[in-house]
Amino acid sequence: MNPHAPSLLPKAPGDLSVPRLAVRSQNDHGFLFVNNFVRGAIMPARPAFQVKIKLPGGDLLLPERPLDVPSGTYFIWPFHLDLGSAHLRYSTAQLFTRLVEKDQPAYVFFCIPGIRCELSFADHPGLVAHAMGGHIQRASGVLNVTDLPMNSDTTLSLQSPGTLTTRILVLTRQHAEDTWRVHFDGKEHLLITTRQFFANDNTITLQSDDDPIFKLSLFPAIKAKPIASSSLTIRQQTNTTTELFARLPAMQPHLVLTQIQQPRTVPPVQLGPPISWRPHGVAQAPAEATFADAAVWKLTLGKDQLHNLSNLFLQIDYTGDVGRLSDGTHLLDDNFFNGTPWTIGMRRFLERKQTGDLRLQILPLRADSPIFLEDRIRSALPTTGQVEQLRGVRIIPQYQLTLRTEP
Repeated sequence: MNPHAPSLLPKAPGDLSVPRLAVRSQNDHGFLFVNNFVRGAIMPARPAFQVKIKLPGGDLLLPERPLDVPSGTYFIWPFHLDLGSAHLRYSTAQLFTRLVEKDQPAYVFFCIPGIRCELSFADHPGLVAHAMGGHIQRASGVLNVTDLPMNSDTTLSLQSPGTLTTRILVLTRQHAEDTWRVHFDGKEHLLITTRQFFANDNTITLQSDDDPIFKLSLFPAIKAKPIASSSLTIRQQTNTTTELFARLPAMQPHLVLTQIQQPRTVPPVQLGPPISWRPHGVAQAPAEATFADAAVWKLTLGKDQLHNLSNLFLQIDYTGDVGRLSDGTHLLDDNFFNGTPWTIGMRRFLERKQTGDLRLQILPLRADSPIFLEDRIRSALPTTGQVEQLRGVRIIPQYQLTLRTEP
C-alpha cells in the first residue's frame, strides 16, 4: 500500500497542536494511522476528531460522527475492507487477526480505550446481521454497529444470501494483549488468559505467580474439554466461545529470615580510568573485600518446596548498593540496586540442593555514590551518610497448568 501524508503537518517535532496521522491505501481500501502519543510530552486531547480521506471512489469521513481522541492514544483504523461476504466501510476498533475454519472466516478486532467503538458496513438487501451486545442501525445503504460494550467480548455475524457467515469478535484492548493463537484438534483458535503462556507442537503451558486459579477462554468454541494436568471444568459454553476454569491446590512455602550481621561503614565507590572519548571514569563494582561490611541475613527454606509447583521465586525488596545471595561461600545470584524488587528463580538451586545455607548480603549505598538512579528513586534516599534497608523478603509459588492440544 502507498503512504499518504495529511494536508496539514506539524511545523516542527515540537509542534504538538497538529494531530499525527497518515494513510496507507491501495485503490479505495487501506488503513488510517493515528498517533496521539509522544514520549516525554503530554499530547492534547483531540475533541470532535474526524478525518476526510479522498479516495478514487469518493470521499470517506472516518468516523461519520466525530469522536474525542484522548491524550496518549494511538491506533490503526481500517477502511473499505472486505471481510468475507461483508464489506467493512470503516471501524473505530483496530483489526487484530483472522481465523479461517472450513472456508468460514472469523475476524477479530479490539476496541481502543476512551474511544467510541463502532463498525460500519455496506448494507444491501438480504444481509442478515446479528450482534451480541451493542446496537444495529440501518439507513441509506449503511449498517452501523454502535455502542459496543467495553467490558466484555462481543460477537457479530453477517450473512448474505448464498454465502458463508462472516463472524466477527470484538475484544477489549486488555483482552487482545492477553490473547494467543493456538491449535486444538488441528483447528485455529484464540486463547484468552491473563496467565503466562507458552506452547509447543501439542502442549499449551500456562503459569501463574502466587495465584492457583486459572481462567481461559477459547474462540471459536471447542466441542470437548482438552486433556489437562489438573481438573478442568467448563464454566460457560456458547455457540462462539468456551470458558474453562481450573483451581490448583494452594501452596504456602515456608521461609525463616534471621539477621546475623549489622552493616558497617563502607568506603567510597571507586571510579574506573578515564578514556579518550569519556574524560571521567564510571563507578566500579565493589571490591570483594568490601562485602565484609555488608548486612547479612540467614534464609531458611522448608523441605519439598517445589511440590506441585513449577517454580519458586524469592522476591527481595531492599535499598542498598549491591545485593548477594549465596549458598555458604558459593555465589548464587547478585543484584545492583535500581529501585525495583530483586526476584530470583529458585528452582535451579533447589534441584541442585544449593539452598542448605542461604545467606543474603546487602551492601550499604553511600549518598555520594556516583551511580545513576532515576529521580524518583534518588529523591527518596538520604542526602548524607549511607543507607541499607531490607523492607521484606517474599517467597512466591509459581503454579502451572498444561493442556493437550491433540487427542
